Amino acid sequence: MIPGIAELARGRLPSPAATDDGNEWVAGLGWLYCGQRWTRVLWISPARVAGTQAPMYACGTCIGE
Repeated sequence: MIPGIAELARGRLPSPAATDDGNEWVAGLGWLYCGQRWTRVLWISPARVAGTQAPMYACGTCIGE
């Protein structure tokens, strides 16, 4: 089971995202709440709009939000 999902199943919030958590963080633009600032980001899913698809990235703060 995915660690964050396990925490949610137990009624707890998952740990905040961190750049040393074993995931593949890259330098790039965040696409969520931070207003697309250049920082360390993590691919979270493809975004699909009007028949087109693009990768969506978020920083640790936005993932925690």
